[in-house]
Amino acid sequence: MTLLVLYGIFLITIGAFMSGSFSIPFDKVKQWKWETSWLVYCLFGYIIVPLVVCLLTVPDFIITLKQVPFRTLLGVFLLGAVYGAANLTFGLSLRYLGLALGYALSLGLMMAIGTLVPPALDGRLAQLFEGHAGIMLISGIGISLIVIFQPFLQLSIFSYFQRIKFVPGFEYLLAKLHIDIQRFGCL
Repeated sequence: MTLLVLYGIFLITIGAFMSGSFSIPFDKVKQWKWETSWLVYCLFGYIIVPLVVCLLTVPDFIITLKQVPFRTLLGVFLLGAVYGAANLTFGLSLRYLGLALGYALSLGLMMAIGTLVPPALDGRLAQLFEGHAGIMLISGIGISLIVIFQPFLQLSIFSYFQRIKFVPGFEYLLAKLHIDIQRFGCL
């Protein structure tokens, strides 16, 4: 392997670690309100750390920033505001749904929307679905959407089955079959 591949694997590992452990401080500050801990997270994650990294790694960062056209800075600011609102709703989903369910639903939707919307806006959506890569892409998006909407499907199926009178033991058979299918990874 080349050095760049190892560096890429290292960066992915660091990102995966941070993505999996970002909520640990929230458990330690239970006496804080959610908004306070999220504000501290956003202040450090979106303002302080990026500025420090830019000042340390980009030569003449302030001069470079002054040379950027106002229209570009405005676009970056507006997209950053949209990203901030999305991050706020992500945090609320974690608060109200819990870490496991909120993370799975939010990231699944982000993946599906983020994969489909930009090419659709550029008029390149049909190109995504060509060849073997397109089949894999459709499969991945389909699986993530099934996983996202599976709890809602289960609720509607469950309420449907509650209205039907079964022979004794049939509900157990259905539940056991459903558990086995989930263990196999079909749902």
